[in-house]
Amino acid sequence: MMELETYLSQFRRRIRLQDTLAMLQTTLWIPAALAIAIQIIGRLIPVPDLAVWTVIPFPVWLIVVAGLGWLAPKSLMTAARNVDQALGLKERLSTALAFTNIDPKLTSSNLLSGLIIRQREDALRAAAAVHPEQDLPIPWHWKPAVVGLTLLVISLLLTQIRNPMTLLLQERAAIKEQAQAQAEKIEAFKESVEESAQLTDEEKQELIKKLEQLAEALRNNPGDLEQAIADLSRFEEALRRDMDPSLGSTETLLQSFANRLSELAGSQDESGKQDSASEALQALSEKLDDMSPAEREQLARNLAQMAASSFQLGNNSLGQSLSDLAQAIQAGDKDAAQQAAIASQASMKELEKQISSQQAIQAALAQAQASRQALSQTAKSTSPNSGQAGAQNPGAAPGSGAQPGAGGGSFANQLPPARGGRTNVRPQGNAADAPLGSLDNQVYSPWERPGTSENELFIPGQELQEGETTSIEGQSPQAGIANPSLVPYNQVFFQYLSAANQAMQKDFIPGDLRDFVRDYFASLEPGN
Repeated sequence: MMELETYLSQFRRRIRLQDTLAMLQTTLWIPAALAIAIQIIGRLIPVPDLAVWTVIPFPVWLIVVAGLGWLAPKSLMTAARNVDQALGLKERLSTALAFTNIDPKLTSSNLLSGLIIRQREDALRAAAAVHPEQDLPIPWHWKPAVVGLTLLVISLLLTQIRNPMTLLLQERAAIKEQAQAQAEKIEAFKESVEESAQLTDEEKQELIKKLEQLAEALRNNPGDLEQAIADLSRFEEALRRDMDPSLGSTETLLQSFANRLSELAGSQDESGKQDSASEALQALSEKLDDMSPAEREQLARNLAQMAASSFQLGNNSLGQSLSDLAQAIQAGDKDAAQQAAIASQASMKELEKQISSQQAIQAALAQAQASRQALSQTAKSTSPNSGQAGAQNPGAAPGSGAQPGAGGGSFANQLPPARGGRTNVRPQGNAADAPLGSLDNQVYSPWERPGTSENELFIPGQELQEGETTSIEGQSPQAGIANPSLVPYNQVFFQYLSAANQAMQKDFIPGDLRDFVRDYFASLEPGN
């Protein structure tokens, strides 16, 4: 009977192959349909590695079908029945296999035993005559196979058609790469903060913690520009809460004090190195005994102006000490002058320390703004619409050009000269030029412009010879009268200086341009 089982084992392997190939043909449409669905989804939303996801269903399908075909249990009896049915053997093989499991007591009869032996011999002859490759051919299921192949071709074509989400994925990849690069720069900046002596230990640890959080957020950014900008904005907002808006003006003020005091003390270095205001004041206080009365008087006036400037910016402590120093020098009280000079130096050193701390925060803020600009530039360069806005309106900038109602007051000490007589005005617009004359015979005609759509039409005004006009009698040139718009510039100089420093702190401006603005205001400072 072992010989029959050997035949049946061969037949079972052939049947497994038949079942596997039949399953492949009838289920090919499943991975192909999944591939098409993935391609369609990848055209609606950005899917990273879309080609990989499109291919994945096919190896998974092969593994599942092969496992079901070769690893699914299939007994010898099932193989025997399949062969009997396929070859029309009238259950010879399955019957012979079934008799092997009959209790010998039931076959004790010689007649029954002889029938069983002859049946087995007949089954063995039938099994020996079977050639599996020829008698058990591979079945072909054409209809499901054609459907599956058609869907497979469609999925392959979809992979070759341009995907509109590819540009978005490229933009995200570029933003992710740029975010990681900016995270490395912030890490490098954090190391410089750790070595800096401008901050106290508490301020340094707090700033380092914020930098680490920002670097970690940028490093883990998946390529989302809005998320990166939001992280940078939160960091910048946290830094701005720690900044004093008036210290920018104070920095310019102390620099101006240092220049003026160095000039008065004659301690300017030819190499271009500039002493601080406290150092210049110390050098000047050491030369008080060697000054003439006229030089002391000049020094007292300069110190009084410095005190007034300090009071204007809200530095009352420095203003009071400088005022005391000016009064003591003017009165010739050396002891009082020495004490006032020490107090002024202490106030200046405290302000210089605060400015140094603020400069470190401003450097961190500038680094964050540089990272924001780099990310925005990367997004702009990889965006499919980059360059279109510039092409449609080259050289245009928001807010450029004349805007109606954009006038402002004047702080000039004298108004421009006015012209006598009646004021003659030429009407503006596309109408024919009218001769110059009195306003009694003229009306304003707006310039004609085309409609913004096919259903709109702009109609200019028409002259109806109605209404009234007014005229203004001019006067001879005179100085401007005292009104809220006309004040000496030295009274508002520090207001403009403070506004300029606040603007430079809010927006990203290169360091050399910041110095240019400070030098500009220093040259305009009252008393220079």
